[in-house]
Amino acid sequence: MLYRKLGSTGLKVSELCLGTMQFGWTTDEKNSVAVMDAFFTAGGNFVDTADIYTMWGRAAWRPPASRRKSSAGG
Repeated sequence: MLYRKLGSTGLKVSELCLGTMQFGWTTDEKNSVAVMDAFFTAGGNFVDTADIYTMWGRAAWRPPASRRKSSAGG
């Protein structure tokens, strides 16, 4: 696995990032764990765990106010 420096933090992260968007949604726990185990065994250490993914299916979800365009055209 190849790694890159994460800005000036001194941390090194794998060039590959494991996206976990489907974990717990369309991928069950058993398969999710198997994928993560394989990723970590291969040397991966960069995992996308954004909590927004579980909100996509909810009709009431709206982007944060800071990301919405203002009605004044902003």
